Amino acid sequence: PALCFCILIDLKTRDIVIYNIAGFKVYENAKAEGRIEWDGRNKAGEETAPGIYFYIIEAETEKMTGKLFITK
Repeated sequence: PALCFCILIDLKTRDIVIYNIAGFKVYENAKAEGRIEWDGRNKAGEETAPGIYFYIIEAETEKMTGKLFITK
């Protein structure tokens, strides 16, 4: 899927992890700075399947979670 998931957070450094509905980690970016982007590909560079994904962003003292929906 062609997508760009972007989050702007006013904190210096943060980590993001994205999981599929089965709980498998499909993406991770440790120590991201500035804008967080995910192009919809897994750690092996393959396009992820349509479905529901969950993200966790940890930054300094904050932790955010949310859902992503990828459709075809």
